[in-house]
Amino acid sequence: MPLPLWMLYESMPMYDDMTISAGACLIVGGGWLDDDWASAYAAGIDSPMTIACDSGISYFYENGRKCPDLFIGDYDSADEEMVSYYMDKEQTLKHPLPVHKDVTDSEEALHVALEAGCDPIVMIGMSGSRIDHTLANITMMVQAARAGRTVYMADPNNRVRAVCADPAKEQTAVILSKGQAYGDYFSLFALGGEVTDLSIKGAEYCLDHAVLTGDSSLGVSNRMIDQDVVITFGSGVLLIVEAKD
Repeated sequence: MPLPLWMLYESMPMYDDMTISAGACLIVGGGWLDDDWASAYAAGIDSPMTIACDSGISYFYENGRKCPDLFIGDYDSADEEMVSYYMDKEQTLKHPLPVHKDVTDSEEALHVALEAGCDPIVMIGMSGSRIDHTLANITMMVQAARAGRTVYMADPNNRVRAVCADPAKEQTAVILSKGQAYGDYFSLFALGGEVTDLSIKGAEYCLDHAVLTGDSSLGVSNRMIDQDVVITFGSGVLLIVEAKD
């Protein structure tokens, strides 16, 4: 029986054998990804470090054989021809992972970005037909938010952001501006516990010092009315979803 790809390549240089500079980071997964949209979205990120997660390597391969800075995964879902192509590219560092592990390839990529000090961290190709993977990719953003990093997950119809309350402030504020919003609609969710003292101004549905719990749809499907929507909260981790139909 042939060895799995991760075992064949595990002797290659690991990413932590090299120096990775902090800055913006683009993590590309193997989920739903429109190439034209992805290329345009990635172009708006200033000189990011790029990480391909397993079958997310297809985005780079199919767009001019571009070389990501890091290729991470157990390589169980990536095309073998693509894997072999990038294993021969010295400019792409490799981080092979075993198939049986306690974190997903995407979460390990997030750990790499956090350890490298990257900020902001932008994740694409992270949603799709596997809702379990989509939920895992959303919830793991809490790690970045608690580390004080700006983190987004985006696809052609949605942009998701996790924001952690600043313990040094009574209120943490987030402003959604019409000129910069991803869509006309936004929704709010509590991650990892309650979001307290939540207020929304400038939207169709406003709140005044409310408590948002993880089992509530209170914050779903709001709409921007004013030029700026001001969201403030006192504690917790707030998930903000900007959406367009």
